[in-house]
Amino acid sequence: MRKRSYQRAIYWGIFFGVLISLGIIFSLLWYHQYLKKVFLEPVAPYKEISLKTTNLEGISRKEASHNLARLLIDFGNGKKRAFKGETVSGFSLKDLLDLLDDEGKIKVEFRKKGREEVLEAIEGVKNNSRTWRCYFNGKIVEKNFDKILIKPGDKIKLVYQ
Repeated sequence: MRKRSYQRAIYWGIFFGVLISLGIIFSLLWYHQYLKKVFLEPVAPYKEISLKTTNLEGISRKEASHNLARLLIDFGNGKKRAFKGETVSGFSLKDLLDLLDDEGKIKVEFRKKGREEVLEAIEGVKNNSRTWRCYFNGKIVEKNFDKILIKPGDKIKLVYQ
């Protein structure tokens, strides 16, 4: 009798452990898909995509465009890549670049410099005699990308100069 209740306890423990693990996995996958859909989808440089009015009812097209953040990557040789999308609270510029890298939209390399991680290369274009500079809402930014939090309406430009 005692052996049987012990076996049941093990069975139910494994059963609930598997259920919890599956729940965690599906939650992480959903969160990743949510960020992918909600945050910065790639667009062709200098072309606007039509806004989805389903979740923007009562907001004019001009107001809706201010709720988006924009990222422009200028490689300095005429090649440019542009991304835009709704922002997620607490998302930093480094988070954004890592997300775009994870999604295979761009290839980004960072290197450790003390406690900070410094942008080393985008799409294989590395810091040499020229470096990657960050302009945030038109002003040059020298601080760590982890410290740059993105809000609606922000315009970020990474330029290889």
